[in-house]
Amino acid sequence: MKQITLFLSCFFLFTSCSEKKITSATNNSLLNPNQVLASNETKVYNAVKWDILDRAKDNTARSKSSGSLLSPQVVERMEVYRIPYYEFNEEDFFRDPTPERIITCCYPPEDKMMFIGKMSGEIVSIFEASKKKDKWYIGIFYDDANFIKETLSWIPKKIEYPDSSHLKLITIYGLPHFAYTNDNKTTYYRFTGQPEAYESELFDYIVSAHENAKGLKEFFDKTGGHVIKGDSLIPIEEFMKREKNK
Repeated sequence: MKQITLFLSCFFLFTSCSEKKITSATNNSLLNPNQVLASNETKVYNAVKWDILDRAKDNTARSKSSGSLLSPQVVERMEVYRIPYYEFNEEDFFRDPTPERIITCCYPPEDKMMFIGKMSGEIVSIFEASKKKDKWYIGIFYDDANFIKETLSWIPKKIEYPDSSHLKLITIYGLPHFAYTNDNKTTYYRFTGQPEAYESELFDYIVSAHENAKGLKEFFDKTGGHVIKGDSLIPIEEFMKREKNK
């Protein structure tokens, strides 16, 4: 449940958004970083670069209508930056659950890093490096520059010069969000910028999701990992296989 799912396609059901614009005084924004990769980040990037090059080679063989600007030449020349990325720690949060503690219970994962690739000031790729058994692999990968630009176009409209120390990319129950903290209050946005959620709304969602997961676990514990079908108990794996083959 804590794994990242589709990076730009998850929807988060909350109230309609406000058009209030939040400002910050720095140009070192989340999507416009100016810090070079640290040595450990460079090692991770170099470990997955071969995969990015392979994808770029595939792009050159495809139609330009794909929207990707990546080519092997671009990969070699693009500037790569790490995005501050955090994951929600459910266990830590429920030791003392409050709306304000949501953001403080999000921590950088040890097995994932998020990067952006830029060329001439434009974002040409967003990708995840994921560690499995001491090796780093490409996880989520987006290289459609037009799609990236359109999807993230809401950020400068709502958050001008978002300071990377205040704007964070976080994942809560597999759903990616931008979390912006201002005046000790955090507002959460999904990737498309709508709808936005305030701490109290997100708190209600997390508690509800937790209770639902808890109830589901109790149900499967009682049935021994089986699904009740009529008068029979069917192993969950077999049930899922049957459903898939319908």
